[in-house]
Amino acid sequence: MTGICFDRSRILCGQRCLRERYWRYHWGGIGLERIGFAFAPETGQQVHKGLELIINDAQPDAAVNHVLADYRSLISQHRPDAVLTDPATLEQWEQWDREAAEQLWITEALIRGWAASEYPKLMAEYETIATEREEFKDFAGDGRLMARCDWLVRRKADRSLFIFNFKTVGDASKFWRDQWRYDMCTISESLAVDARLEREAMHRRLAGDPVEAEKVAGVIIQGLLKGRRPSFRDDGQASGKWPVRHNSPLIYCWYKAGEPPMTPTEFYPLTRYEWDCTVSHKMGNGRVCPGGKHHRLSGVAKMPVAEVFEGGIPAWIEWLRQFDPETLSNQFVTLPPIIRSSNEWEIKQWVDQTLPMEQKLMSAASRIEGWRQEEDWELYDQDLACHFPMSSGDPCVNCFGHPCDFLDLCWTPAGRDPLSTGLFQIRTPNHPGEVERE
Repeated sequence: MTGICFDRSRILCGQRCLRERYWRYHWGGIGLERIGFAFAPETGQQVHKGLELIINDAQPDAAVNHVLADYRSLISQHRPDAVLTDPATLEQWEQWDREAAEQLWITEALIRGWAASEYPKLMAEYETIATEREEFKDFAGDGRLMARCDWLVRRKADRSLFIFNFKTVGDASKFWRDQWRYDMCTISESLAVDARLEREAMHRRLAGDPVEAEKVAGVIIQGLLKGRRPSFRDDGQASGKWPVRHNSPLIYCWYKAGEPPMTPTEFYPLTRYEWDCTVSHKMGNGRVCPGGKHHRLSGVAKMPVAEVFEGGIPAWIEWLRQFDPETLSNQFVTLPPIIRSSNEWEIKQWVDQTLPMEQKLMSAASRIEGWRQEEDWELYDQDLACHFPMSSGDPCVNCFGHPCDFLDLCWTPAGRDPLSTGLFQIRTPNHPGEVERE
């Protein structure tokens, strides 16, 4: 077994800040993680779980119920305690509950929306080969690249293999779309899958079957839109109490209370405020417009679907599927396949710069760990500063919108003994290969 294991996550971490990479992936030989909970990455993971269940033949209701049960349990475990007589802690407690509710809404809506809008189209074009399968590629010498592909598929039309990579994102901006052409996941995942396919073909050749190994034709990025924060403060409030983090038409709608039986309650997607229609359609109040009309909403408020629409999010997703499929489909952005197999130069350039750097960093990390165990803090500090220098400024306070998890370890003496702070624990490895090293 190879001694040096690396993956996309730690490479990207090192590009952001090498000292963060040391704390997260090398301290103690395995790395540290901060004790606690963050909604954004957890919501992404839960959505991935739901999609995986659906791909593996679970019904949407079953997939959503399973995911939400797990997510609610996790949220409950990390919910802060509130002192009911202390306004500050009570406000923190209420804010947590508000954010937790919205995260559960967007998780359910993305899973149900993808199952209703995207999955049928994708299954008409592709067949499933594997989901969340661990892959690896060993390099000559001392290096193992680890990867886990969201969804490996075969295109029915020409039998080509593609990797789908699902990304939850607030907004699929031009910058977000353009970055994937240059992202290493479109190289690393293909390399790892190709290596397994070559190993399998080699075994067949040894058994007398003269086959050529398949190769991955390309990587397809699909963005699942959570919705951006509203630009204006007034638009960021729903019913005066819900701060909107994910301004998504999957979980919020325009709402106008009616007075049955005189006037019905009306609901409209967020994408509808002023528009011209060309064909007959059903309106949010249940009436039918013959088409060719100009519509403009008035007297409406943005409200959570889960609270005001009969049947909640499941019924709303179905309403969108039937009466506004464009809005539903627009929450899932599928980029054209990124083809690497025909450009060996790009792959070689990435390998040639990545493998030596990983070998260098792992060697340095092993030496630093030795100084730490011997408590030779002078040599520890020298090697740490030389091979894992700290970034400063913005990366310290703005790591995906939050202060870096390891800020105190870099800028205070707490780095001498991180576990004693009570803020950190030994990292749980992302890939089985990390704990199988010899």
